[in-house]
Amino acid sequence: APTARAMAGAFKRWQCACGQVHFKLRGEPLAVFNCHCRSCVSVAAHCDAKACGKNTSALTDGGGVAKALYYLLDVDLAGCKLPEMLAFVKVGATGTNVRSYTKCCGTLMNTAGGSAFPAGFRPFNRRCIRNADGTAFEPEGVVNVMAKYAHDPQAVPEPRRSMISASIARTFVAGVVAKRLGCSGIRSGRGDLRGPAFFSDGADVEETVDVEETLWVGIEAMAPPPVRPRRVADGRAAGSAGRS
Repeated sequence: APTARAMAGAFKRWQCACGQVHFKLRGEPLAVFNCHCRSCVSVAAHCDAKACGKNTSALTDGGGVAKALYYLLDVDLAGCKLPEMLAFVKVGATGTNVRSYTKCCGTLMNTAGGSAFPAGFRPFNRRCIRNADGTAFEPEGVVNVMAKYAHDPQAVPEPRRSMISASIARTFVAGVVAKRLGCSGIRSGRGDLRGPAFFSDGADVEETVDVEETLWVGIEAMAPPPVRPRRVADGRAAGSAGRS
């Protein structure tokens, strides 16, 4: 079933520049922000250079990458053969953070992801989202984050944060914990989304952008450590007494 947040709002539509790739997003995003880290900005610029103006750029006027977080549970791919319509790119030869863009016009879709992404949501290119009435989705008060890792930290516009704002951090931590507990919000009501469109293995991605990966720095810093069973005096895990 859709999340409570999704039930509270109407469908939005994600659509690439040429319109060949489009699907529905249920309700409002978990969070919106502009990421200025070098890896996100470099990949967006790489896609823009390849597309030669035919795509919808993920870059804002302030230079950050426009992101909207949605649980995959709230992504409706009915009628969209997404995996075969996407190309994938990573940062560096050993990168595990996989971004995706459309083959048709070169529009960046997921601005972070892959099989190593630690939560059941994905950040979508916010500049491609339309409201139910067809108008552009343009939320107010969007924060510019990861200024510490920007190409030019002083050029990041206000409101800005050195890393990620507290509200976005809480969203990420909740998503990481939910995935570790098996409540990740990955499965869609219109089919299973565990395939390569959102879970490509970085080892299988050949296209690269030569820049240091910086987005993982912020995400990994917020992720709580895995829960380990408490040990009792004899070395067994707590609660295991009496088991054979």
